[in-house]
Amino acid sequence: AAFAAGYVQCLAMGNLGGRFVWASASDVLGRKNVFTVFTCVGAPLYFALPWVVSNAVGAESYTPLVLFYGSTIAIISFFGAGYSTVPAYESDLFGVKYIAAIHGRIMIASALSGITGPLIF
Repeated sequence: AAFAAGYVQCLAMGNLGGRFVWASASDVLGRKNVFTVFTCVGAPLYFALPWVVSNAVGAESYTPLVLFYGSTIAIISFFGAGYSTVPAYESDLFGVKYIAAIHGRIMIASALSGITGPLIF
């Protein structure tokens, strides 16, 4: 129980850290470049996660567990970063005039996908 509580706490810190770190990085590197990093780093982490989990279960060393811990915290940091960098990236793409309406629609789509996605799969 203590491990699970610590793990969930680290996920929350990864989410919060992603909001600050990746938002600051997007100001330096550029928003499009940061989203490219999300895709190029996040996709391999997503695809490697089942392998990491299967190796972490019953492993005698802590290496697979550390890989699982680190990869899921990185993935969650990308979620936090998305919510902090998307409004600025939208204003870069579409201009600031319609950003409220566009961002509102994106948030509605995000909420609907969170609800309907598990029902589909």
